[in-house]
Amino acid sequence: MELLESLDHPHIIKYLDSFIDQNEMYIAVEWAERGDLKRIVRHARNENEHLDEAKVWEYVFQIASALNHMKEKRIMHRDLKPANIFISSEGGLKVGDLGLGRQLSSQTIEAYSRVGTPLYMSPEVLNGDGYDWKSDIWSVGCIAYEL
Repeated sequence: MELLESLDHPHIIKYLDSFIDQNEMYIAVEWAERGDLKRIVRHARNENEHLDEAKVWEYVFQIASALNHMKEKRIMHRDLKPANIFISSEGGLKVGDLGLGRQLSSQTIEAYSRVGTPLYMSPEVLNGDGYDWKSDIWSVGCIAYEL
C-alpha cells in the first residue's frame, strides 16, 4: 500500500484509500473503465488481427514512462504483464497491481526473491540470481513482443 501511495504518475493507477473491515483489508484505487491490456491482446488474437504499430509504440512509451517514475522512487514492479496494465476511459495505460512490488533502500543494489509470472520473468529472476530494474524492462520487452 505504501508503494502505491508514494507514486504519482499519469500512467500508474492512483491509490485512493484503504481500510480494514472484519479483519479484511480493502484498498481503493483509481477505476480503469476499459479493463486491462490482456483483454486487448486476447481480442486481437481471437479476431486474428494485429495492433497498429504506432499504438504498440505508444503503449510501450506509456509503460516505460511509468517504470521510469517507479525507478526514481526505487520501486520495482516485479510482475509486469498485460493483466496488470489497465486502460483508462481515455484509452491511456495505467500500470497497477503492485502486490509483488518492492522498494529498495539506497543501500540495496539487487533483489533475490523469485516472484512474478514466468512468461514475463527475466532470465536472472528465473535462475534465482540477483536482479534490479532491468528485469522490469525485460518484462516490457515481452509485452511489446506480445503486442
